[in-house]
Parts: sequence; C-alpha cells; structure tokens
Amino acid sequence: DKPPPIKHVRLTFDEWLEKVDAGEGLPVETPDSRFYFRVSAANPSDGLAGWLFQELPFFQPKPSLFLREPRGQRGIHCRFGMAGVIAEAHWDGSRK
Repeated sequence: DKPPPIKHVRLTFDEWLEKVDAGEGLPVETPDSRFYFRVSAANPSDGLAGWLFQELPFFQPKPSLFLREPRGQRGIHCRFGMAGVIAEAHWDGSRK
C-alpha cells in the first residue's frame, strides 16, 4: 500500500517557517519537504486560537463589509503555502 500524499502534523508558525526555509531549493518530490500551514478559530472565545478575532477584528461576528450575515460565520481560517504548494493540492478534509 502506498502512504497517503497528505498527513496532518501540528507545527507552530515558527516551526513551519523553519520548514519553508529548509525546503528552499529542494525538489518538490523530496519527501516531507512541503508544508501547508492552517490555523483556525471557531469563535472569539476559542481557547486555542481565539486571538485571531483580536488580530483580525473585521472578522468579528457582527455586520460589516466582510460579514453580511454574522450568524452564518463559521470562524476564521488562515492558510499559508510555500513554494511548491499549489491550490490544486488544497483539501481541508476537516472542513468538508
């Protein structure tokens, strides 16, 4: 059996940034050389990532230019790629 092409790992932003630097110049085929960083907060009181709502106040669950229907808001989901990571490889299995 072939291992799945994507696996979930927990990294801090600084750890991810180190991996970006380490992957610079490596062929994209190099195992474990490409990472996609995602951080999500469900609401302002989210214990792990609620700080996103403070850093990005325009996503507060209230009517604004960015949120027409605040009750439909499903949180903030920030994603960062790196060289060799393309949108076609984007799949948030936890969000589908």
